[in-house]
Amino acid sequence: MTVGQRTRVSLVILNWNSYRATIACLESVFLMVKGEIKLDIYLVDNGSEDNSVDKLANHLIGCGLSLAGSSFKDGLKYQTFMENSTDSSKKTNTGLGEIYLIEAGVNGGYAKGNNIGLRFAQRLSYDYYWILNNDTQVERACLKQLIEKAREDDRETGLWGVKLMQLNNPDELECFGGYQISLITMRGHPTRDLSHFRRLQDNKNSCGSFYISGASMMLSSHLLDHIKSLSEDYFLYCEEVDLASRMGAFKMSVADKAVVFHVGGGSAKTANGKGGFGSAQSEYRMARSKVIYSLKYNKKFITSVITFQFLRGLKSILFGHGISLFKAIVLGIKSGFLFRSEL
Repeated sequence: MTVGQRTRVSLVILNWNSYRATIACLESVFLMVKGEIKLDIYLVDNGSEDNSVDKLANHLIGCGLSLAGSSFKDGLKYQTFMENSTDSSKKTNTGLGEIYLIEAGVNGGYAKGNNIGLRFAQRLSYDYYWILNNDTQVERACLKQLIEKAREDDRETGLWGVKLMQLNNPDELECFGGYQISLITMRGHPTRDLSHFRRLQDNKNSCGSFYISGASMMLSSHLLDHIKSLSEDYFLYCEEVDLASRMGAFKMSVADKAVVFHVGGGSAKTANGKGGFGSAQSEYRMARSKVIYSLKYNKKFITSVITFQFLRGLKSILFGHGISLFKAIVLGIKSGFLFRSEL
């Protein structure tokens, strides 16, 4: 970035049948202090069936944005919105650039949907690419704090997390940046604070790995050039773990003053039931992704990963979920094996 130029940031937000959550997320982004940051937003609708595209478009117009055009790229329809209102009561915050509403057409999952937004954004060459879940809301100074942290860190740092708090319980920490995951069980544990994060970075070993939460992660242009895209081997879960495994010499960091509030499980319906289980869909996707990741990067632990998933299925029966979650987990394990065998 040339001295004197504004920092250019693209923000990718994925929507699937949840336009109300996306609108709440956008409202918090519009209120965000952007300062000398040029922010463009790429809204990707992942084949919603609840009229999300029209709802989002109407909301943007209601916020004082104008529809600047509609076109196609790579077979995908998109609309461009720009701030162009003389009504100061409807104007968003200075620093907001264009908003692109892109129709993916089908639900290809987290990675594929976000990759669509990233590919659109890469045409315009940004300094940073921020991926934000639609079931989040940001504090006013969040982006400013993220960029300040990115400027403080060295060039080898390519991925930044934030302080994630529970949206429904704002005083409760979800994680500080991300999670420490055991490669033996593929079970993750949230980082608690800056010192905990630094200890994990200093004590890396062959049985564990750290990853930045995909609810909010910002990539440098250099890292995105290196990884090219998020891995689409997964429909949901483990995309961030895979990203951490492909970073090479790039380092991770956490902007400890950047705060994002997160609901969690918005599109996957992962609200915890008895025993901390999600829906059959989320348990299936999670088991499948963990098997795919382990076969891809850590085959020596595949037996222990499968054993842990199988025991989780048995535990679901003990907690009164019947046979449904057990069957979903077993099917997920099988699907993960079949997927890797076809590559």
